Amino acid sequence: MILIALGLYSYIKAKNRHTEEEYFLASRELGFWALVCTVGASWTGISALISYNAAYTGGVSTWWIMGFPTVFATAIVAVLAYRIRKTNAISQPQIFEWRYGPKVRIILAVIGIWYMMTWAASELIGGGESLSVALGMPYFLGILAITLIIYFYTVIGGFRAVIYTDIFQFILLNVVCIALSLIALSSIGGFGAIALLPQELGVPGYLDFFDNFRYNFAYAISFSLAWFLEADMWQRILGARNPKLAMKAFLVAAILFIPLYFIYTLGGMAAAKFVPGLEGVGVLPSLAKAALPPILFGFALAGILATVMSSADTAINSGALLLTEDVYHRYINKKATTKGLFVVGLIATTVITVLAFGVGVTLPDMLWVLWLGADILACGCLAPLIGGFIWKRANELGAIAGMIVGGVFAFYNYVGDLFGIEVPRPWPEYPFYLPVGILLSAIAFILVSLATKPQPEKFKALKPSD
Repeated sequence: MILIALGLYSYIKAKNRHTEEEYFLASRELGFWALVCTVGASWTGISALISYNAAYTGGVSTWWIMGFPTVFATAIVAVLAYRIRKTNAISQPQIFEWRYGPKVRIILAVIGIWYMMTWAASELIGGGESLSVALGMPYFLGILAITLIIYFYTVIGGFRAVIYTDIFQFILLNVVCIALSLIALSSIGGFGAIALLPQELGVPGYLDFFDNFRYNFAYAISFSLAWFLEADMWQRILGARNPKLAMKAFLVAAILFIPLYFIYTLGGMAAAKFVPGLEGVGVLPSLAKAALPPILFGFALAGILATVMSSADTAINSGALLLTEDVYHRYINKKATTKGLFVVGLIATTVITVLAFGVGVTLPDMLWVLWLGADILACGCLAPLIGGFIWKRANELGAIAGMIVGGVFAFYNYVGDLFGIEVPRPWPEYPFYLPVGILLSAIAFILVSLATKPQPEKFKALKPSD
């Protein structure tokens, strides 16, 4: 009810500003703490649930899987934030049309929409799973309920509603997670009991921060190289009041993530003794159910569901921005009015929500679905996007070549895993093949840029100026 009320409040506050910039950037009015909280909420969504699940079975070293990429990606975005905000663009693909050309914009928009849809789906899966574990309801009804709530406040309030609800959700989520982690730790006998877990669980490396490092770090790099390219984070930067504020807010968020993810990891480890037998699924809701009386459990469940909603609404709104501005407005109806784009934004929000729900029902594995989006973003977009900031010689044809080569590589690997088709792969399995895809994309990007006509004048689009 609070989330719906915040959505309605957003609608009322912005009722005289039904514009595309209001619906997708909150009229560029985001302040410091609003930015910190919305970044925090967006990047501690499904990641918190995965952190508890992974730590339950794998121990302290699983911090690398979600904790490291969240901290690293936020810090990198903080470095880029000043230059991004100075462009005063409305979307990430628009920035790279200015840097390269229109063909790069549409390719980046399509990849971005795919990523946002799969990311939203992974969040909805987490919500459906949490409700199923906590309340015993069928998974389908759980994911449907979560989807309808998120859709309602997101479609009526737009980006402003996402920001208001993110602030509430970030605070609620971490109050719940910190409380549950401390309760579980105290209930099992404190850190002394944690020290006995390697023997009790039969996992010798449970307390080794670098146990299974090759596998964990491969996951960490896979997510890190995708997450700082996410259009939703650039959207938040572009919605900030000014460039310096955006940079500072992302830096503070990166610092906050370090202890928060260790708390999630510690809570998952304590839960292994407090609520045994879960096999690393539904750990956080199970912990809340076991640790709290019914009234407080309801409060905790709201906090757990906030982990899902705070990221799903972000992904849906950002996907709708890409569909509205970078597909419809740029390529279908260049003369669309401000109010017309607002209406298209509502439709786009509905489309992204329906697609994400469909994926969530069909492929109910949140980590795997998240991977579907992350790899194509990292393989296809890393070299052209970073190269656009630092290499004056980079041009549109080089960027297109890099995006196509990296994207095809990622999709080729999807085919085998999605459809069970045996395809020749002379490289390591996931997550170890990611560097191969990035390297192939970078080679194509560099060679084609060097072999074709330079565009030095376009480098100015991302050149910092005051």
